[in-house]
Amino acid sequence: MKRAALFLLPILVLSLGSCGGGGGGGGNPPPPAVTITISPTTAALVVGGTAQFTASVHNTSNTAVTWQVNDTAGGDATVGTISSAGLYTAPAAVPSPATVTVKAVSQADTTKSASATVTI
Repeated sequence: MKRAALFLLPILVLSLGSCGGGGGGGGNPPPPAVTITISPTTAALVVGGTAQFTASVHNTSNTAVTWQVNDTAGGDATVGTISSAGLYTAPAAVPSPATVTVKAVSQADTTKSASATVTI
């Protein structure tokens, strides 16, 4: 009986030592989150005036953004429009309220955005 126990003990130890049990990891860490900034963050314009906005997207090779005005892609005649290059044009009449939000949304991660406030 002792002989069988001595034979089985090393097998038991080896099998327990190879159990998963967590911890080790060893995989690659997750990539850093996509971040985005917009410049300038505020602007004051007259009716029909323009302002150039730029967006910087970090931690991704896809640095493209979609521009929005008050959550409408490209804006509209009521709140002003923005080109794919970030050139905002104020509307022909002061909107109500007279403040609009220009937003750059990352195309790499559409949950990431940056905003600027424009007062007409």
